[in-house]
Amino acid sequence: MAARSSLAGSMDEREVIRKAREGDQDAFEELVRLKREKVYWVAYQVVGREEDARDISQMVFLRVWKSLHRYDEQYAFNTWLHTITTRLAIDFLRRQGRKQALTDEFDETRPGEQAAPSPRLPDQDRQLEAGEIQQVFNRLARYLTERQRSIFVLREFQGLSMKEIAAIVGCRESTVRNHMFQARAVLREKLKRHFPEYLPREAGPEVGE
Repeated sequence: MAARSSLAGSMDEREVIRKAREGDQDAFEELVRLKREKVYWVAYQVVGREEDARDISQMVFLRVWKSLHRYDEQYAFNTWLHTITTRLAIDFLRRQGRKQALTDEFDETRPGEQAAPSPRLPDQDRQLEAGEIQQVFNRLARYLTERQRSIFVLREFQGLSMKEIAAIVGCRESTVRNHMFQARAVLREKLKRHFPEYLPREAGPEVGE
């Protein structure tokens, strides 16, 4: 533990990554510490289950350890990490089958656990807690394809640009935009059917009219 604390205090993230690429075990452990929460939340937002997200996170860092020597430092490390996480999460959903993996019973964010980045649902009306939005999204996500779900997560939950998402999922920006449009349309329709309270309220007549 002392070695990791010393390492964290003496190097910035780029140096940690460089040393981890060279096979430094302490540097890799520090890299895991720095990135494990981000990896967990991306995985969780794609698959919707806490236990599965933890399993995927372990697979991600195993993959990172095996392939870190191939990482090109001229590209953003977070984009490379998002790519691995998203693709492993999509592969997981396909292996499990969407019907089995995406059901009505989703894990809730545990008390005291740091909330994920605050996403937005289509046409969201009132201000919601991030955990509440996650619950609603999880229940509606089964209506999306794996690709639509992952792109929506990367855009609305993680705040990535269309260009970054295109690089991560391996398609053109125009394709990403099309998937986002379709995902929003599906979620908007399902919100209207299952959670109308989250849609904008119709404006009523002005008082005195």
